[in-house]
Amino acid sequence: MENDKSFKEESPKDKVFIILVMTLLVGGSLAFVFGIYFFGIAGLFNILGVQYDSVWSLFWFGVFFFILDSFADVIKMTFTVLLDHLSIANAATLFAINFLVIWAVLSLLNLLMDSITISIDAQLIAAAVIALIELTLNKNGRKEEQLE
Repeated sequence: MENDKSFKEESPKDKVFIILVMTLLVGGSLAFVFGIYFFGIAGLFNILGVQYDSVWSLFWFGVFFFILDSFADVIKMTFTVLLDHLSIANAATLFAINFLVIWAVLSLLNLLMDSITISIDAQLIAAAVIALIELTLNKNGRKEEQLE
């Protein structure tokens, strides 16, 4: 452990390498998560028969959905913490909160983007599927946290 140096003590070449590797790791992680969102939305829209002009419009829908859903997570977490504090949080209420917030995001994007047309039925089904997936993934994450 005698080679432990702080970042300030590294040579400029090593600093550039470290920054480049860290940027690639963070960028790759974000690209992976966005890829899951994009292909998940593309598959769900294909099943539901959603009309879109091009793959680029679907790509931008995925980007905007990813961004808006990230902000919407704050709303979902606020309600979840509030319901946990009031001891009335259960799977049905958490599903309802996720469903309503995701439906709001889908409706907003449908309203703002002319290149994608999502019927109300498709919005409701997509919101339910996405909410169910998020609730399931969050439930599994909480179980792992409780085990540690």
